[in-house]
Amino acid sequence: MVGVLLDRENGLCEYCAAGLWRRMYNALAELLRGIVYNARVVLWQWVMHVNAVLWQWVMHVNAVLRQWVMHVNAVLRQWV
Repeated sequence: MVGVLLDRENGLCEYCAAGLWRRMYNALAELLRGIVYNARVVLWQWVMHVNAVLWQWVMHVNAVLRQWVMHVNAVLRQWV
């Protein structure tokens, strides 16, 4: 009975080999879950960064346009 269960290549019984494969599969699955989770976190951080940069650009354009309008208003007041 024991001779049938032994794996001749590495000396592990079928149950031990199955347990080893299960552990390797679980470790690989956990690694992939971590990679996917980290990818989601990095993607979310990138989206928030782009959002902040775009919002700063909008606020900058708004400030520049306000300054330009005030400048034009001041120039027109000098002519009147």
